[in-house]
Amino acid sequence: MAESEIHYRRSRYAIISPHRYFKGSGVYRLVYLATKPRLLALSVATADAIRKNDCSVLGAGELSYLVKIGMLIDDEKRDCEYMSGALAEQSQMGALRTFVLMPTSLCNMECSYCGQRHCPLVYSRRVAGRVEDAVVASLDNDEVRAVDVRWYGGEPLMAYHRILKLSSTFVNVARKTHTAYRSSMTTNGSLMTFERLRTLYESAMLRKICVTIDGYGEFHNNSRKMRSGRPTYQPIVNWLMEAVERIDEIPELLIIVRINITVNNASSITRLLYDLYEHGLSDKHILLQLIPVYNWGHDNSGLQLDSRSLNKCMEDWLREAVRLGMHINMLPTAIKKPVCIATNRFATVIDSKGQLYSCSEHPLVTPYDAHEVLGYVDSQSEVFPRPRGKYDDWPTSVINDKVPCSTCPFFPVCGGACPKRWYEGEKPCPIYVDELAFRFDILAEQNGYRVEEGSR
Repeated sequence: MAESEIHYRRSRYAIISPHRYFKGSGVYRLVYLATKPRLLALSVATADAIRKNDCSVLGAGELSYLVKIGMLIDDEKRDCEYMSGALAEQSQMGALRTFVLMPTSLCNMECSYCGQRHCPLVYSRRVAGRVEDAVVASLDNDEVRAVDVRWYGGEPLMAYHRILKLSSTFVNVARKTHTAYRSSMTTNGSLMTFERLRTLYESAMLRKICVTIDGYGEFHNNSRKMRSGRPTYQPIVNWLMEAVERIDEIPELLIIVRINITVNNASSITRLLYDLYEHGLSDKHILLQLIPVYNWGHDNSGLQLDSRSLNKCMEDWLREAVRLGMHINMLPTAIKKPVCIATNRFATVIDSKGQLYSCSEHPLVTPYDAHEVLGYVDSQSEVFPRPRGKYDDWPTSVINDKVPCSTCPFFPVCGGACPKRWYEGEKPCPIYVDELAFRFDILAEQNGYRVEEGSR
């Protein structure tokens, strides 16, 4: 049967902008294809034909291209097959081993929204030895192509020297076994300096670091309080600025600046964007994330903006960030497989006691820290596949419609966001799902298109 005789329909993962855009003499709609993911500008006639599932007006070349990239499919089963295949991959990730290592339960901050219960524990010599054995066993496994270590906490830099000692072994073994190795870190940034950052880059193969700045100046200092009372906003901005100035010494590092949005700091976010820009933090190595605060182990509802205020503020912030040349992902740029480590039995969390968990939000959080322990790193050097956890049945939950993700057009890039929150009765859908219209507008403007007047 000729391709032109087949009845094609739009893939559920092709999301078409509600607004029209002008460029030169053309009129367009943007289409976001979540299976790639990619953004395309199609003529209004083509986009509307796709939206109506009427492909008879499309030329043969255009039809062939849209079929090739997966925007048009010949059977709705194709979308179901994509979803099932993506979910199946979640349980077949053995060639990549992921360790979330918590070398300490200590933290030098008392953040108002944090659900962790900190205590003065660090990896003992015995636990550190078992952790080292477990990572080395994966690096030395012929079936493993890559090992990803994520330093987490507590505040991981309170165990800085332990991290360097363990990393030295990991990097040396990875080089001998020709196994791809990299590490990342989530830190409050208060103990970081550029010299430490460069040392971690060189000695621990640190290639991504996430640091939180919650508003401008005193808004950050009040929200993310140091136990000592020492302010941290300016010191964090200073080492970030030095990192940009000396980026040629750490060229492969991605720095994520996370901003947790609350009712208390919302009024300062625009000033924060200006300040980051003025300190040179619009560099391509800096990625901003604006994240509304949610429940991390305890009720944070009193800190959350209502959805209407949040959407209005978010549009203003994103437009300002783009105007300043800041780097921020308007829509996801990569697919999620798996959705998170909690659904992957070839990923495990090892806390400061050497206890194994599947989810990074379980350690140090009551009552999860007691009820969700899966095992102990002391019991075996090779910890994979890890013991079964609460969220290993996530693919089944999606396929059986226990959660409303199977038909969501964003499923490839979201994956369901957070199984833990779904199972606990929350709706963890990413914020961009409710902000699609203005995010399309911003993307259009970034690419030289004019938004149809009156469409906003």
